[in-house]
Amino acid sequence: MLVGELEDRYGLKIEFDPVYGFIDLPEGMFKKSPEGGSNFIFFGHMGRMMDRLSEVTGKEPQEAFMDVINHALKKDGVKK
Repeated sequence: MLVGELEDRYGLKIEFDPVYGFIDLPEGMFKKSPEGGSNFIFFGHMGRMMDRLSEVTGKEPQEAFMDVINHALKKDGVKK
């Protein structure tokens, strides 16, 4: 799922074989956007949790995740 998501979003072709412990990443670097920010890719157990959170909140997984994080930080008195 993660390898497919990276290819869909960024055109990054990754060869991966977990049985043999092999991953082939193309050379080069990603460049950060001048505006900053992040894109989260949730997969595995976290992906299933975020899909459920998305269903419950009606928001996209990344937005729902940030809401939860911001709520937890406010609860602990941490400012952005």
